[in-house]
Amino acid sequence: MPIMPNTATWRMADRLTGGTLADLIAAYRADDLSPDQIASRLYAEHGVEVVGRTIRRWIVDIDGSAADGPEAA
Repeated sequence: MPIMPNTATWRMADRLTGGTLADLIAAYRADDLSPDQIASRLYAEHGVEVVGRTIRRWIVDIDGSAADGPEAA
């Protein structure tokens, strides 16, 4: 299981989405939305105010931790 970013912004956004932020980002990515489009969707649907650059950083963090896998621990 990937490790989620541990920043104040991530925690705030995750609270606003009812603890489903990682799942929402994964679903939006599966729908081929860009980071800017994901940021817009999060604002429209959940009131989360972040920019595409933040989403890109979160994606890198999530993908990087998933690539490490459990054997890296």
